[in-house]
Amino acid sequence: AIDIFNKDFVIGIRRLTVSTCGIIPQINRLAQLDFQPTLAISLHAPNHELREELMPVEKKYPIDELMNALKNYVGNTGRRITIEYTLIKGFNDTVECAKELPKLLIGLKANINLIIYNPNDKDNFEKPDKVSVQKFKYILEQSGKKVTIRLERGSDIDAACGQLSNKYKN
Repeated sequence: AIDIFNKDFVIGIRRLTVSTCGIIPQINRLAQLDFQPTLAISLHAPNHELREELMPVEKKYPIDELMNALKNYVGNTGRRITIEYTLIKGFNDTVECAKELPKLLIGLKANINLIIYNPNDKDNFEKPDKVSVQKFKYILEQSGKKVTIRLERGSDIDAACGQLSNKYKN
């Protein structure tokens, strides 16, 4: 797909992003290619225990092994990666998580993209308040990482990230 977008659609390789939940063999494979798109990792937690609650992939590809693969990717490519982190009220938006995340990312050239959780009727998670989001961002920035907060779009019509697919699973 990367090759098709790059050659057939003439999209520059540095304008392409591969987003993954952390399939380590494929990250390692991508690191060996002659061309490297931007790599985005859906992390969503700063440790094994929390990530395992959110993401089944954590059972097969634990966070410590994932960090090694990401460091290998950055080392081989020289490219900065993007860490995707969805903030969930009272679950992974705590001060403790904000302090733990930069420690996990030590030695990794990475930007952090914070995503505000979009509530749906499939779970009991809640959207964090703006103060919590800003506090989390501030703590991360103190570690020297570039941090952005993704703009919220579509939640007013249940079409934001994670919401639309849930409507069709009924």
